[in-house]
Amino acid sequence: MRATYHLFLLVFLSASFLAVGGPRPHMRRTGENLFVNPAVAGPDGWKLSSGTASYDRLVSRTPDGSGSIRLDAAKQKWSQGTVSARIPVVPGKTYTFGAYTKSSVWPCLWHMRIKSYPENPSPWTAGRECGTAANKWEESANVYVPGSDVTHVELLICRTIGPRNDGSIWLDDFFFCEGVGFDRPPSPKRRFDGTITRFDELGNIEICEGGEWKPFFPFSICADGHRADWTAYAGAGFNCSSRASSIDGIRKAREAGLKCFFDIGPWVGAWHQKDYSLLAQRIRDIHEAGLSETVIMYYWDNETYQTYNMRDRKASPWDIYATPKTCAETIDRAERSMNRGRRLRPLYQLAGNYGMARMYRGYYDMAACYTGAGLGNTGGAAGGPAGLLVLDNIEGQDAPLFAQVNGRVDRINIYSLIIGGAKGFSFWKDWVGKDGKGAGGVAGAKPIELHSWYSELPAVRREVDDLLPIIRLPHWTSWRVLCKTDRIVLGTREYEHNNRREGYVIACNTSRSAATAAFSVEGLSYSPVAVKDYFDWDGPAVASFSDSSFTVTLDGKRTAVYRLVNPDGPGKPEARVRESGYARAGRGLRVKR
Repeated sequence: MRATYHLFLLVFLSASFLAVGGPRPHMRRTGENLFVNPAVAGPDGWKLSSGTASYDRLVSRTPDGSGSIRLDAAKQKWSQGTVSARIPVVPGKTYTFGAYTKSSVWPCLWHMRIKSYPENPSPWTAGRECGTAANKWEESANVYVPGSDVTHVELLICRTIGPRNDGSIWLDDFFFCEGVGFDRPPSPKRRFDGTITRFDELGNIEICEGGEWKPFFPFSICADGHRADWTAYAGAGFNCSSRASSIDGIRKAREAGLKCFFDIGPWVGAWHQKDYSLLAQRIRDIHEAGLSETVIMYYWDNETYQTYNMRDRKASPWDIYATPKTCAETIDRAERSMNRGRRLRPLYQLAGNYGMARMYRGYYDMAACYTGAGLGNTGGAAGGPAGLLVLDNIEGQDAPLFAQVNGRVDRINIYSLIIGGAKGFSFWKDWVGKDGKGAGGVAGAKPIELHSWYSELPAVRREVDDLLPIIRLPHWTSWRVLCKTDRIVLGTREYEHNNRREGYVIACNTSRSAATAAFSVEGLSYSPVAVKDYFDWDGPAVASFSDSSFTVTLDGKRTAVYRLVNPDGPGKPEARVRESGYARAGRGLRVKR
């Protein structure tokens, strides 16, 4: 069931017909809208909770007089909001659930939820949402796949606490349809130009070492401070530590040959909450300790504010917005004051509930969500599938993509997030513990070397390094590849140089058994003469190309990158460093060594 969804999702990513390097494609809705009364022409077909939801005939997204549903001020953690009529669904099919929303105040939050029937113990939560401004109609959307026993769903939208609990939210033009699609096109993504780390609009990271820019794909891990020797991480293939929040942690990463992220979590919602002067001092301390080139990003795990804890008397609902915002502003001021008015490194937000990412637009530079073992992107503990897809395509989200891997950091998971457009990942986490046996009672919480996938990580890392020129290309192409075998996850890339092109197909077999599959290629601008293994560039063909298709066998839990050989192609891809007006770190911070 899940494999079917994942196949559809990732093939769809490359199904637009645009020029190489052209604008990000618009994944349009294609299925029939299954809502009853989606334009809210009166209250029919809707359950409206007394005191919190009502029909508003005076407000509509379009001037058709149809009205909308209004959610009033949030008075408790979860208000009941509005519930749709029950909708029949087919297990294993992929559905998009969305609506247009507008709020009279900003920022305020609402929740999109799906309740499955036969009834599960609790509703399956599709995501926590926010727009980008008040009095602006914006699209919110999530992706859902019914389980094997699900026959019907009810779709819910309700308000929740914080940051603003006053005002009203209006809901209109609901949709629930088969397939993955969005009514509005994605927002352009922002580049970041720091003097230590930078990335382009796709999120391709480059780091400055010794004054020279180098491409970098973070193969990162949340390290355990109980592990005495962090060189074990480098030996396993990792090149970065994800959660350093002290000078000692940064130094320990550097001594192991790792880069690292500086974790601002303690200032957002833990030990040092709101001690912004201490955060600024830590940034200066990094430089004074000669560790500036080791720290390549700031990291913020936004699970801190997934829900407002009403029992925490030290916090207020407004802190959900204000505290991360002030931390980001503190970083900006501290860096510019010591770096000739320029930023050093980006701030990456693990959005958790990826629908909240828009609330912090402009304060973080790279967006991340959870990805789940090659079978779909979870979007966080309170999220749903297709986190990377929604982050990449929903309007108003303008940061490039990163990924957080929980559970299994195996080759299927890593290749899947690459197919989905992520330009790096962080694994949660190594669990050593004081006794060296991990965290008792926590499923999977053990030292990384005890996981079944651990021994293969160095080989996967070498493959990622070899694939870097492909990874850095747009994750959409002017052509697509289709496969009827639902166990195969697919993505495409196209390399262009000197007006010559060559295409690549990235494939993952998510099942444990071998799969023989026919791949059908549509829209390719040339006729391939053979299909070769990317990792065996000058080796023999692995398949012949005939009638726009080829057939291969892929072993269970294996991956492959197929080169669609163009006899007049551009040659082997190279990971080009982008040109910049600031070619060397010396134009900004004077790096201490």
